[in-house]
Amino acid sequence: MFKSHKLIDLGKAFVNGFINWVSFNEEIGEIVDKLNQAIEEPPVKLGHRHISHPGGFGREFSRRRLSMAEAYIIITNLHDPELYEIRLQALRTLMEQSMHAKTVTMPINTARVQIYLIKEAIKSQGDRRRQMELVADFGHASFGNEALIRKFLKDYGLIEVPEEGKALKTLDLGWDDHVHDSLTEGRKTPTRVLIDAFVKGLSRITLLYNSLDDENMISEAISAGEILGITVEIGFEFSVGPGGNRRHYLYVPPLFRRSRDLLAFLKDHQEGLASFREGLQKNVENRYKCIISVLKQFNEVHLPKLNEEFSSDSACWFAPLTEQELHKIVAFGQPSREHLSELLFERFKKVFLNRVLYFKAQVMSAEKRFHKG
Repeated sequence: MFKSHKLIDLGKAFVNGFINWVSFNEEIGEIVDKLNQAIEEPPVKLGHRHISHPGGFGREFSRRRLSMAEAYIIITNLHDPELYEIRLQALRTLMEQSMHAKTVTMPINTARVQIYLIKEAIKSQGDRRRQMELVADFGHASFGNEALIRKFLKDYGLIEVPEEGKALKTLDLGWDDHVHDSLTEGRKTPTRVLIDAFVKGLSRITLLYNSLDDENMISEAISAGEILGITVEIGFEFSVGPGGNRRHYLYVPPLFRRSRDLLAFLKDHQEGLASFREGLQKNVENRYKCIISVLKQFNEVHLPKLNEEFSSDSACWFAPLTEQELHKIVAFGQPSREHLSELLFERFKKVFLNRVLYFKAQVMSAEKRFHKG
């Protein structure tokens, strides 16, 4: 039985290899190899290597596909709010490369398709066939053929943006007035949030924060919007009232094109905003207490029921959740329900897999004893 399974696996590998060989040229395979190598490099190395060379990405890889991929990898891998300038630098490179051909008739749509394909190729690490398909499609999209770009837009569920030689923010195509990044309830930095908005064809988004003090992220959000041609409003989210009767509000300051103008506005009005700033800080503290309260309630109320019939030294034991584990997931910003649910999901997945294997072994053992009488 073992040999037959091994032969089947070898046969599948041969067939898949043959399909890839006849479907893609050698260059595609080499690009995918270099792409995966770039993904696996330490993010700090990526950041420091290009910190003083905005066009440096292209010197390591001669192909635009890899230049764009490396820029996006830097944006994806660097999460520290203090590294926002490196992310913006990588974003400029990404846009310069995606908008390289001034002669194509659909420059914005071509750029959106190419960035989408690069994103998906990086996300598909581990599925080599899928990566090669996406890299090959990127090569075809680079020529900006109208019929092909429209086909890609349709295939990937993206709207076609009017090609009027204008930025997205002037086209009034769509908006999202409630967006979170990694400092609040989101999982992405402002630059990644804005890239997603660009690919979707949005004209305006409102990024929400819980504090007036997140200057680096606010600067990154507005600057990324300028690079991508998207209007970025900054809002501050807060709650008022006792539990069970709370009301949620947003304060959105006047719109400024440059981040330093918004920060100057907040500084000029710091006296008038003092009580508001204090209230935001109380909200942050109360939100943290609430998340920790939910964590403790899970440990005290639900865990005893989940752990019935299992001892603490068993692989099927569900250990109590800890604040330290939660903070590892958060990394930067404030713990939220999304972070807590991510921690729960990872723990449930691991423990319940062990339980499935345990009960499966029990059933197999019982069946064996049954057949023996």
